[in-house]
Amino acid sequence: KNEKFGIILIDLDNMKYINDSEGHSVGDEFICKAAHLLKSFERKHLKCYRFGGDEFIILGKNIASKDTLLNIGDAILEIFNSEGIEFSAGIAVFPDDTIEIEELLKFSDMAMYEVKKKGRNNVCFFQNVMQEKFLKKLNIQNRISDAILNNDFKLYYQPQFDVATNELRGFEALLRWHDEKLGWINPEQFISIAE
Repeated sequence: KNEKFGIILIDLDNMKYINDSEGHSVGDEFICKAAHLLKSFERKHLKCYRFGGDEFIILGKNIASKDTLLNIGDAILEIFNSEGIEFSAGIAVFPDDTIEIEELLKFSDMAMYEVKKKGRNNVCFFQNVMQEKFLKKLNIQNRISDAILNNDFKLYYQPQFDVATNELRGFEALLRWHDEKLGWINPEQFISIAE
C-alpha cells in the first residue's frame, strides 16, 4: 500500500529556563498544558504522543502531501503561541524523505534542530542538505583526534599594520588544517566542533 505518512517532532522551547527560573513543578504544568492542547488536534489519522521530556510526536497517516503536515504544524504552533508556549518542530515524510521507517525520527530530529539553530518557535521540513551537513560534521569530528595526534593543525602568522603609520603592530595567529582525505578544512567548520 502506497500510504503517505509522516511525523512532526515537537520540542518545547526554553524548558531549561522555565525549570531553572520557576521550578520543575511549573515546567511540569507547562508540559501537561502542551499535551492537553495537542490532544485537541487528534483525529482518526492524526495521533499525538509524548516522546519523552519536553518532546512530542504527531503521527499523520494517509496525508495528501507534505504540505498537509506543515499546515497542521503551523496550526498547532499558532494555538501554542496564543497560550504562551513556543516550540521548534521538524517534519519528515514517508516515502518522500525516506522509505526507512527508523530514519523518519532521525530526519525529523535534524529538521527540528535546524529550527533551533535559526531562532526557534517554528516548523520546518527535513531536507537532504541537513543530512549532508550532519555527515560532514560527523566526518570532521572523527578526523579531529587523528589531526591532533599527527600535528596536522598548523599556525600561520598574519602581520597587522597600523594604517596611519604603516608600522607593524603585531601578528594575528591563524589556525589551519589540511586533512589528507578531506583537504583544506575551513576554520569555521572545525573550530566549533573542536570546542
